[in-house]
Amino acid sequence: ARSNDPPTAIWALFEKDERLKDRALEERLADEDRQRTAERRAASSVHRERIKRLRIAREDAWLAAITKLRGRYNPERDAIRSRQARQRADLKDRQSRLHIRLLRILDITGTARRKQEAARRLLSARHKAARKKLSVRYRKARTKAEDAVKTRYAAAIERTECERRKERAALMKRHEQMAQHDDAQRQQSEIE
Repeated sequence: ARSNDPPTAIWALFEKDERLKDRALEERLADEDRQRTAERRAASSVHRERIKRLRIAREDAWLAAITKLRGRYNPERDAIRSRQARQRADLKDRQSRLHIRLLRILDITGTARRKQEAARRLLSARHKAARKKLSVRYRKARTKAEDAVKTRYAAAIERTECERRKERAALMKRHEQMAQHDDAQRQQSEIE
């Protein structure tokens, strides 16, 4: 205390002592608050990692299901492609024979050309319908496989998220009680 007045000097020493006590209290409370924050983050991280692992497992299961599904449908798709290519080649071969080409050249009314185009359109429509039928079956099987994988992992993910929410609520309640205790300590320090 620099003051020559004894009461002012005593008050200054008292103030200095109180600031030191308050600083020590605030440092301890700030450290406890940092520890609570770290605890919240660690708990959240644990649950986030669990959910992440479950989602990765779900994606792996989904990719395995798709691979299996493609393995089942690819031979059929390839067979349809080769059969349709063969049918198109046969039609083209039939329509490009010499006597058919001569009839088309000599056909003044265009009937032969219209018949050939109608045959191409009919073949194309049949091919399109066959591809669409396979595509619809594949999409249904894919949706069914996707639903099965989602259902298998949805319960585990939901359970983990529920655990996370419960643990977080309990942690927040405990931390709130600790924060109230800290406030009470601050108020008690002010009273003293």
